[in-house]
Amino acid sequence: MNSEEPTLVNLLVRTVKKVVACVIRGHAESRQILSFIHPPPLSDFQIPKGTLEEGEVAAKAVLRELEEESGITDALVDRHLGSFWIECPGGPDGNMEMEKQLWEVFLIMTLQPLPNHWVHKVTGHGVDSGMSYSYFWHDLSRPSERYHQKFRTLFNFLHEKMPL
Repeated sequence: MNSEEPTLVNLLVRTVKKVVACVIRGHAESRQILSFIHPPPLSDFQIPKGTLEEGEVAAKAVLRELEEESGITDALVDRHLGSFWIECPGGPDGNMEMEKQLWEVFLIMTLQPLPNHWVHKVTGHGVDSGMSYSYFWHDLSRPSERYHQKFRTLFNFLHEKMPL
């Protein structure tokens, strides 16, 4: 995990700013993070995240992404946990050229309890619009191999920022 700016060599790689919505319930060892199963062909576990649009404020963008991807409308930013750089294939399915992504990570508080499971059809104008995401709660202390490596990096970041 690298929280520094990309080097000059990496300036040739496209850079994208992302916002990550970490909705967490429970305390200490029993903390769970809101996750979803991406539809095929990926079928992996993910955390609500999206691209920061030109001129958009990150704290507003994360709530927009959360609403588009999960349907949650009654949420507030609790705090900005920090950011980190990650290099990964771009595009919604990771099928594009490598890019540097700056992940701005936010802890989100919802104003009402959320169910244990639900399905939401993604809204917005992105390529995932219309897809159905199946939401569930995952034990924050045990990242599954079903998460893409970039989300396992996020788990490590969260453990540093929110120790038990």
